[in-house]
Amino acid sequence: MKKIFSLVLAFTAVMGLAFFVSALAVDDLRFDTQPAASTTVTQGNISGNLSVIATATGISESDIEYQWYENTVNSHTGGTKIDGATTAVFTIPYDLMSNKYYYYCVASATSFTPVYSSVATVTVNPPVITINTHPAANTPVVQGSISGNISVAAAVTFGSSLSFQWYSTSAINVDGEAIGGATAASYPIPTDLSIGTYYYYCIVNDSTLNAIAVRSNTATVTVNAPTYTVTVNGGTSDKDNITQGTVITVTADTAPEGKRFLNWTSNSLGVTFANAEDETTTFAMPANNVEIEADYIDLSLTTNVTFTAVQVGGTSKTANSTAIQITFSQAVTGLTVNHITVTNGTGAVVKGALSGSGAVYTIALNSVTTEGNVTVKIGNFGLFTVTTTPQTVAVYKNTNETEDNFIYGDLNRDGVVNNADLILLLRYFAQPNIAIDIAAADVNGDGVVNNADLILLLRFFSQPGIVLGPR
Repeated sequence: MKKIFSLVLAFTAVMGLAFFVSALAVDDLRFDTQPAASTTVTQGNISGNLSVIATATGISESDIEYQWYENTVNSHTGGTKIDGATTAVFTIPYDLMSNKYYYYCVASATSFTPVYSSVATVTVNPPVITINTHPAANTPVVQGSISGNISVAAAVTFGSSLSFQWYSTSAINVDGEAIGGATAASYPIPTDLSIGTYYYYCIVNDSTLNAIAVRSNTATVTVNAPTYTVTVNGGTSDKDNITQGTVITVTADTAPEGKRFLNWTSNSLGVTFANAEDETTTFAMPANNVEIEADYIDLSLTTNVTFTAVQVGGTSKTANSTAIQITFSQAVTGLTVNHITVTNGTGAVVKGALSGSGAVYTIALNSVTTEGNVTVKIGNFGLFTVTTTPQTVAVYKNTNETEDNFIYGDLNRDGVVNNADLILLLRYFAQPNIAIDIAAADVNGDGVVNNADLILLLRFFSQPGIVLGPR
């Protein structure tokens, strides 16, 4: 009996071990091939797949079932079954938007415990826009004849449709405002721009996919003032290609033998000479091309005259000269103040108006600031040729002038109160050592020169009717 019992126990032990080994074999379902851990694709151009291979002891591959899941996080927990994804190979959906997606597979077979693959991450990048040609960095144009455009050329991965929006801005690399209707790759430069500098840039986007917008470089459009030419017949100009309003100096050529310069003439619109009878003169450039001509006259058709010049009304150190009298060798006509030049030398004066007729003329002196010599020159005028060389004239100043001889506010003693006096007073406050007429600077007559005088002088210019002098 003992022997039989021992045999039964031995048999039972052997069978139990066989069952245990068999149980271990039944649980052996596993993934021999895992899906790629990370896959990167581009939105709009998605392709490729994820694949696995599962095996188990004692069964064929066809006995294994697969089911793919998607998830919003990198985890097996909370995944969603993907309908139809029941093979070892899962095709990545072509219509994914740019984002991260997570997938895993569950393998199962009869009598086996289901097993999970590792989680695969699929990263979908947005389409990439590339600007291949940026707008020109600098485009100069001319006001009144503006033409042309600025443009970009761009491409996007997978060839989706691009959109464009142009912006105007106040400076380079500063965000600007969208320009209404400017939604093409090319933007026509506005034809009504004023003179100045303008800045533009373009934002290129993908109108169908979730691409990242790209900003172009800034284009600078410089609107220049139109320039005009001046043609000088019988002379030269100091400038060419000139903008409107620029002051041009023209100089007549040396007169041909037997002739002398007569005057400047022009049939061009808008030309006004400072002194048409001066061999060197100026005019402001109009808004058109200009042609001017230096005219010469035969000397045989002119009359030679000489002149003398003396001061009037002055006595050295005791009385100011009031005028310079000019006497010609015969009666003349056509003389104007512009034909007479008074150049300061050791003396200094301020030239005034011209009066007189026949052979005698007087040019007033608004003031004599320094006693000494000045030079008087008279140019040719009309049909008269002046043969006298410039004359030296002594002018006189009362060096014993009292306060009764000044004008309140006329700090530079030129006979008028104007901006030059205001500037001189401002300089005096900044630099007290500069020379001014203290009596004239005391415009309110209170005996001192201070801010009250400056304020009163400013009011004098801004408020008609203000009287300078003691209150």
